[in-house]
Amino acid sequence: MTFTDYSLATPHALTDEVITSFMDDKILAEDLPAPQWGPIGREVFERSYSRDIIDPSGLVVDNWTWQVPESRTTELWGDTVRRVVSGNIGYADDMGINTSPCEALDLFRMIYDFKIVPAGRHLWMTGVPGAALKNCHRSGWSKDITDHFRFLAIQLFQGGGVGANYSKFYRERGGNVVGKVDVRVTISESHDDYASVKSSADGVWIGDEDFNVLPFVVEDTREGWVDAWVELIRLYHTPGEHSVVFDLTEVRPHGAPLRAFGGRASGPSPLAGSLVSISAILEKVETDTLMSAIDAMVIDHYIASAIVAGGTRRSARMSQLNWNDPEVFDFIKHKRNDPSVSWSTNISVVLDDDFHAALEGGDAHASEVLHAIAEGMAADGEPGIYNLSLAQVGEKRDVGATNPCGEAILEEHYDPETGEGSASGESCNLGSVDMDAIGNNHTEAVEAFRLMSRFLYRATLAPIYDADQAEIEFRNRRLGVGIMGFQGWCASHGIKLTEFPDNEDLLKKMTEYRLACRDAADTLAEELDLPAPIKVTAIAPTGSIAQLRGTTAGLHPVYARYFIRRIQYADTAPTLQDMIDAGYPVEDSIYAAHTKVVAIPVKDIILDRHAEELIEQSDEVGVGSFLAVQAALQDTFCGGLDGQAISATAQIPPDTNPDLLTETLYEYVHRIKGATVFPALSRPQQPITSVSKGEWAIALLELSNSSTISLHGDSNDGECVGGACPIR
Repeated sequence: MTFTDYSLATPHALTDEVITSFMDDKILAEDLPAPQWGPIGREVFERSYSRDIIDPSGLVVDNWTWQVPESRTTELWGDTVRRVVSGNIGYADDMGINTSPCEALDLFRMIYDFKIVPAGRHLWMTGVPGAALKNCHRSGWSKDITDHFRFLAIQLFQGGGVGANYSKFYRERGGNVVGKVDVRVTISESHDDYASVKSSADGVWIGDEDFNVLPFVVEDTREGWVDAWVELIRLYHTPGEHSVVFDLTEVRPHGAPLRAFGGRASGPSPLAGSLVSISAILEKVETDTLMSAIDAMVIDHYIASAIVAGGTRRSARMSQLNWNDPEVFDFIKHKRNDPSVSWSTNISVVLDDDFHAALEGGDAHASEVLHAIAEGMAADGEPGIYNLSLAQVGEKRDVGATNPCGEAILEEHYDPETGEGSASGESCNLGSVDMDAIGNNHTEAVEAFRLMSRFLYRATLAPIYDADQAEIEFRNRRLGVGIMGFQGWCASHGIKLTEFPDNEDLLKKMTEYRLACRDAADTLAEELDLPAPIKVTAIAPTGSIAQLRGTTAGLHPVYARYFIRRIQYADTAPTLQDMIDAGYPVEDSIYAAHTKVVAIPVKDIILDRHAEELIEQSDEVGVGSFLAVQAALQDTFCGGLDGQAISATAQIPPDTNPDLLTETLYEYVHRIKGATVFPALSRPQQPITSVSKGEWAIALLELSNSSTISLHGDSNDGECVGGACPIR
């Protein structure tokens, strides 16, 4: 592999000498040139990716740190990049392959300048001893039904996300509900959470009365919670009548500190509530009957919601179902019918070649499914779609499910011919090139994609502690090199985003970038004498990491060129009066007491980089045009045998006719591996509201002092819809 010293072509304070001095601990992160943060980039970094160097007790957290001033206890961006680069290169060093110093320098420079950005999990965990490096997974199904729930719960507890296919074809491997269980919950009266557990376990609570059953004592660990859920589900799948008492006395009380992920413990009450709720679901299943897809999804929801209650841990899920499953119509309407037990998951209908053939042949069921999907999309943005047959190209085993965002195509650890395997599924491995940051420098772009590909391949060398998952990972070495800042890249070549599908030169370049990823990964695999990766590209939403520099997420356009951003302040916030004095409109929050909402006129930072006439905002890009861009990238960058899927969300007006949307989906559904459509919603005091340039200018003129806050920003907002992943 050859490397280019970009500092020679473009003067930059971050020279090879500076990087080397920093890596050798001769200078501090404070001595590096300031990162070119986006409008909220520093805040996103400090909130999500900057690790503690010294914990509140004054102890050094671990051995990934270097010299820092005594006054500082957390990483600066330079510290994080050094940790990530050193840790990633270390995976190859441990294999006896020394990474070129030139590659290390280029890798540091490009990450520091946000030209390539590994996924959030890599930023958070790389270089940390014993860290769980993978953040999103597929949970499968085996002959032991509890395997699915155990694997899902463990990964959620580790801060990850999990996708699963709930079709009957998979679930029936685990057998029917054949037992009846008398479930009770208890806790010592001296426990701080005695009253709340008693309330959460209403109907199955026992106090001092004798139950004549040896209690199942839940340990105060993640594994202890998982064991409790597994035991409950196991009993319902064991013939006969059973009794179980879950004793939660050892579970730490609400508010106790959590060391692994920070934050405070939720206490035993969420666990108690989940056990009661799961039991209620399984109790209603007729004996010797398979639990339904909806039942299984809701059980997973109760597990996820109990875990979310634990401070800073987050849960994200993807629930998928085949188009010809008996429950498909109930599934499509599930989130609308009962959002209280579905908010922890995205949902997606799995399509295949049989579906496309049925559509072409005028099959009534297939047509009804597509129309029901369109109705759901028009109503609230769900379900999405997943084209299994297209995704299966180049794969060796079943890839019937994805990660929560839908771009990572993932295997399960199960052999349908032998019936052997487990629920431990494959995980995603993602990183992105900021194409806007590179612009029209084709040579630099090629090198960026090569560096990102080699980085992700080295990440496959990190230890994986689930043996079955490790077997898949080490065999497939799956990579997900992606893109962000795509709209700006198009603008740097003088075209609008929607003109990309007709630009032969840029289509060719995207194909070249995919091939560069493949070549770089295959070369490193050969150096290591390991398998070449089964896939190398995937386009993630990238909303969180895109905010570091303030670039557009994935392939999305900006939400708005000009907009009003609303920020909530407590009545007592010391800066609130400054905002009032500056002339910003302030009103009482309609959602929270003792809270004010400040309206700030903002111009998207992309307009400082590119001509306004080249920048389309989301409500100007019709769903057909958006899907055409996605299809073109699916054919080029994520095409052939090298690419996975693309996670992207097309915006539609809130009054979109489902019949017209059905026609548009029909046109593109066979060309893309996945698609999500979301209606633009309008509600009072929403975080961002698009305005015209004139309205923005008038709002600006009304301010007496605009220095209080930046009037430049980026219009990425939210988590799921906006592309910002809640999982780090």
